[in-house]
Amino acid sequence: MELLARQKQIQTLQGLGEKRLELLFSVTNIKLGKYTAGVNLDDKPGHDGVRIYLTPIDADGHAIKAAGAVKIQLFDLAAKAGENLVSACDFPVDKIAERWSAGFMTYHYRFECRWKTPPKHDEITVRVEFTDYLTGKTFTTQKVCEIKLMAPTTQPGK
Repeated sequence: MELLARQKQIQTLQGLGEKRLELLFSVTNIKLGKYTAGVNLDDKPGHDGVRIYLTPIDADGHAIKAAGAVKIQLFDLAAKAGENLVSACDFPVDKIAERWSAGFMTYHYRFECRWKTPPKHDEITVRVEFTDYLTGKTFTTQKVCEIKLMAPTTQPGK
């Protein structure tokens, strides 16, 4: 019975033709939402990281929910070379579905990436890499965000 079902599936796939994958809706681009910006996550003065709104886009320019892995890097490009990466966050494919939001005129993944090293300047470059699991293609985009620097810590007697 199982063998018969597999043979039928093979016949169906062969009937769809060689170019069936080209007809599937897949990611052709990604974009960062306009609300991607610094975020305060601990209620203390200053931002602790960046909240990222990422939308995969299909060939028609529409937002689509797509399986993939996301890599985020935050750079303080005004800092010295070699000291400008202030954070890096990775989100594997099995963890991004819970980050999808779809509602009235909004379709995106939402991520938060905290500083590993607090930036010294008030502009951060957000670089996002999305690897689509259907096609294996990797897409990148970036955006400059203004942030509020964390308040400097004061030490007693200084």
